[in-house]
Amino acid sequence: MTRTDLPLVAAIESHGERLAIVDATGEHSYADLLAASEGVARWLLERGRTPGAGRPAGAGGMAEA
Repeated sequence: MTRTDLPLVAAIESHGERLAIVDATGEHSYADLLAASEGVARWLLERGRTPGAGRPAGAGGMAEA
């Protein structure tokens, strides 16, 4: 499966440089958000997290039992 097989990713890629968010640090495009989310995913995978493995420590919410 490639990332473009995921409907959400394909939709985000189709918006590319369109404005997605404006916050205190500036304006962020859909491409910026996709790049940031890929960075987080890569960071998690490098630390042994796999899709569906639950919430990583420190992610907030209730602790896993």
